[in-house]
Amino acid sequence: MKVDYSDQPDPPEYNDIGFPVLGEYYQLSLVSLDTGIWSNTAPVTDLSEGIEAPSLVSRHDTAVTVAHWTGDLLHIDTLVSPANTRTTLPIPKRVGSVAVDANEGLHVLAVNPDYELWHYYYADENLTLTKLSDGPVCHVVAVAGEGDDCHVAYSTFSEDVNLNGEIDTGEDLNANGVLDETPMQLIYQSVDTTTPSSIELVDDDTLLKLCAFDIYFSSAHGVKLAYSDPVGNAVRFSERGVSAWSTVKVSTIAGMFESVALDFDPAAGVAITYINAAQNRLYVAEESGGIWSETLIAQVTTGDYFAGADVAFDSDGQVAVLTAEKDRFYLNVYTRSALPDFLSTLARPIEIRSAFIITWPTPSEGATKQILQSSMNLSDSDSWEFVAQRSVFGSSNETMETTVEMEGPSKFYRVVEQSD
Repeated sequence: MKVDYSDQPDPPEYNDIGFPVLGEYYQLSLVSLDTGIWSNTAPVTDLSEGIEAPSLVSRHDTAVTVAHWTGDLLHIDTLVSPANTRTTLPIPKRVGSVAVDANEGLHVLAVNPDYELWHYYYADENLTLTKLSDGPVCHVVAVAGEGDDCHVAYSTFSEDVNLNGEIDTGEDLNANGVLDETPMQLIYQSVDTTTPSSIELVDDDTLLKLCAFDIYFSSAHGVKLAYSDPVGNAVRFSERGVSAWSTVKVSTIAGMFESVALDFDPAAGVAITYINAAQNRLYVAEESGGIWSETLIAQVTTGDYFAGADVAFDSDGQVAVLTAEKDRFYLNVYTRSALPDFLSTLARPIEIRSAFIITWPTPSEGATKQILQSSMNLSDSDSWEFVAQRSVFGSSNETMETTVEMEGPSKFYRVVEQSD
């Protein structure tokens, strides 16, 4: 899903003295990657103000649904032909997650201003709500289930931040006059229409909030969770067994991890992508036959660089990692078909400032050579052609630009770095 921004509406509006009306206007659309080619859908929304918290909705089937808030209304759009369908529900904007079950029932999990977790269920034009937790709740994610159910993971935390047993300034978050000392936990529940199951603790007494986690479900392979452990400075994978949860550590280098995402393929196993925020590193960890392997995909030297990451398996069981870059507003997808040996050599993003001028990236530490390559077909890993080369001496960070051809088919470009 892509969010486009403009400071003017479409069509432009003007005030009484002829000056343009300025504001913050957003538009949602979808992009898809197929055999190395990106394509854009028609916009899901108009270019308008007030679009908040957009997200793709978890579904049990293969349809595509997008959710976003405007004020106190939640809009859920499903992309179908000849025209999209929209459901609008009176649910104020919250931290939350949306899922559509196999029977087209809508499950909305929302954390309200009192940090309580509520479950909204919409079916047959009726909206019901059930409280799942008194909280305080930090974060929630939901995934569609079979029948009328959905699967939910959420984390709780204590208001007593300094552990002194007293209500200090700023600690009474829900203004109820009570110091809520709920343990910091990662909890799993399923909800069938409006009936929640008993809670199951995946992680308990973590001392710090758990705010980065993801959930997966299929009837054949059960429930799986990936989450960042802020106390152990690790990323962990948990799987729901018959009577208990089993957990393993998948990261090898300690750090404050964020934007944890999970996907599963019956043949390929589990893939988890995550960002080591302290080191600005993007990783993917993969499991096959019970063995985990971790791969460094990208590393940058600028602070607070990656805006988020996601992971998915395609129909051939190949893993793809998607990430957004904060300073350049780029979306990058890393796949084995696009990069040799899944980045056994480091490939760096490049910036195209005009149609045919390429600015080379700053060399990473230890790099001795940068090679600019081009390709007309990202699905062919052998299609990359040599364009230009620069040698790196010492810690040189000088900017280098290269002009590429102005005619012929569109090409993709990348910079591969080599080190001694």
